[in-house]
Amino acid sequence: MKRFILKFKQIIFLIPVVAILLCGCSKELNVLPSKLSVASNEVKLIVNSVRDLNDIVTLRFEPKNVTNRDVIWSCETNEVFTLDGSTIKANKVGNAIVKATSVENEDLYANINIKVYDPNSITHKVSVTNQEGFEILGLKDTYDEDDIVEFEINIIDTTKKLDKVYVDGVEILATSDFKYSFDMPNKDVTIEVKLIEDKSAKKVTINPNTLDLTVGDSNIKLIANVTPIDTTDSALWSVIEGSDVIQLTSNNNEATISALKTGTAKVKVTYNSNTSAECTIKVTEKVSLTIENLPNAIDLDLNNYLKLSPKLNQGEGTFAYKIKDESIASVDASGLVSGLAYGTTTIEVRSIEHPDLIKSVNVEVCNHGSIESPLSVEETLAIANKVCANENDYTSQVIYTKGIASNNSTSTGKFTLLDENISSINMLVYNSTNNEGVAKVGQHDEVVLKGYIMNYKGTIEFNKKDNSSVEVISNKRGNSTISLNSKNVIVRNKGVEVNSSILVPNGETFEFEVEGINGFNVDKVKVNDSVITPVEEKYSFEVFGDMIISIETVDSSITFTSLAKYNVKYDLGTRKTAKQITTSEDLIKVFELDGTGINLISSIDQFEYIYGGGNGGRSETAWYTGDMLKFGTTSYNGSVTLKLSEKVNRIVITGYVSDNAAKIQVGDSLSTDWTTEANDNKTTTTVLSSMNEASKDIIDGKQTTTIIIDFESTDSLKISTLNKKPIYITSIEFISIASSL
Repeated sequence: MKRFILKFKQIIFLIPVVAILLCGCSKELNVLPSKLSVASNEVKLIVNSVRDLNDIVTLRFEPKNVTNRDVIWSCETNEVFTLDGSTIKANKVGNAIVKATSVENEDLYANINIKVYDPNSITHKVSVTNQEGFEILGLKDTYDEDDIVEFEINIIDTTKKLDKVYVDGVEILATSDFKYSFDMPNKDVTIEVKLIEDKSAKKVTINPNTLDLTVGDSNIKLIANVTPIDTTDSALWSVIEGSDVIQLTSNNNEATISALKTGTAKVKVTYNSNTSAECTIKVTEKVSLTIENLPNAIDLDLNNYLKLSPKLNQGEGTFAYKIKDESIASVDASGLVSGLAYGTTTIEVRSIEHPDLIKSVNVEVCNHGSIESPLSVEETLAIANKVCANENDYTSQVIYTKGIASNNSTSTGKFTLLDENISSINMLVYNSTNNEGVAKVGQHDEVVLKGYIMNYKGTIEFNKKDNSSVEVISNKRGNSTISLNSKNVIVRNKGVEVNSSILVPNGETFEFEVEGINGFNVDKVKVNDSVITPVEEKYSFEVFGDMIISIETVDSSITFTSLAKYNVKYDLGTRKTAKQITTSEDLIKVFELDGTGINLISSIDQFEYIYGGGNGGRSETAWYTGDMLKFGTTSYNGSVTLKLSEKVNRIVITGYVSDNAAKIQVGDSLSTDWTTEANDNKTTTTVLSSMNEASKDIIDGKQTTTIIIDFESTDSLKISTLNKKPIYITSIEFISIASSL
């Protein structure tokens, strides 16, 4: 009993505490909604039925513990149903929208399509006849009476074009390009599409596509090669640049050009809005004609020959030859000169096209010997005796050349070699006298060779006659000119600044340093177009003939940052045709991030006529397969707008094109360039002429090509084809170019 009394007292003690707690919790918090949606965007009602919208529409609020879930029902005036509060009456078969708005927040609402139908009515089908060379997009399986049937036609056969469209034999007209619609009658209907042969111009090139003319040139023809050759389109020629430089006359597929003044001009031929070509013409001043590619003098061994090959400085020509002394040498109509007897004479070379144009060539016939067969001692002395009969005399005439040691009246002898690739040569040295440092050519004395061997790296052996001796003072290969082609750099050789050129002995190693100035850094260093790399910040190369150092620089304030590169992953295996992508969710999955870049694509704002994958094509030269996105068709341009997390101003697109004339436009999706009313130059239009045309061999060999496109910086990037020539993209890289200044 005591234990019970104790517990009872404890319970009585707790009653006030519980009461206080209950009173404190009796006032609930008002939880406001942040989001309103519906379980289904469409609700079906039977005609003439009356329902309460609160019973047939499932509303979803967030958060789930919203205090007040009441909504206000509203709609636009329509014939399909009437609305009284939440009570809806279905009056007529059709569709109309009802709106549910939260009473707590008028900015939160959801739209529901009310579809009123007659259960006793019969649905109908739409069929298509002769579906060859085209495809119809957008048709549903069945329609109710009075439903709007909407569809579009995509021409697959590029040799055809759309003529007329019939529904049960009645022609209907397009609502826009290749798009049609009609009201469904109370029966099945048939669509008939009529195609006709398309002879509009598809492709054109100008032959030639570049011209180099001189002032006064006239009647120069340009020919437009158009496909198909029997096109029904007419050629329209125009001078789009440099109308004061040239004069143009045209006759259908041909045009005639006359050069009026120096400058650059561009001629364009246009067949239709999608088919045109251009030719660039450069006009320079007329240059005086001269005969070139002829030596001033030639020397021949007895009974040997040499071919003259003259030409005009403005192109090839034909020539006539006349020799002064026919006993010394002969020359035939082709310019072949033959040595007949020792001595000298002259050949006159005359242009047949320009008879007043003449050039003379001196000819000497003598016995030189050769690298392969040097003169014997007896032959050498016989020639020496003819030139210098007295052994104490000397002469300035060259006695030995081309493989034989040659001594003249100066203190310098000279080697002249025929072929720098010969690895060894055997030389006969003729004797001379040495009188107080002046070398006199005699027959039985010493010779000191203080000459050079030009462009020769082989060994030399000397055959000496009697008491003659040889001392080679220098065997360097002569000097070569090292020229400098650079800007915004300082070049130093052994600490000394090099300005434009420097003489350097052949065979030496030329070492130099390069320093960028004026805010530029060194990018590449080339010697005769070959890139060389520095060792411990110094460049070097072996000098062998005249050479040019070219230095490429980049602005040190400019940085190129690759933010992200995406590869396309959308392979449909054996599916024959590419599949049209219809949702932004499916499209964004196609872009697979490559490497360590950021996931730059936040979302896809809008797109149209984008296709994925496929395996095949219409022919061997219109082929697509594997991981790629197809932009557009031959009937429609394809486009996509990408929302990016950072701004970019360059993209690198890799892939193929259906036609080298394909054009794309890239840039800010909000730019006025996309309209015809105005433009703000925030987009770039590019012809993809440098990209490979898609063919079976190109695609199977994965011979992709890339194109780099720069534009105004944006984080809302639109890419669109322009002339209904599809492109196939396999990857895309996003780059930010910025200046640190």
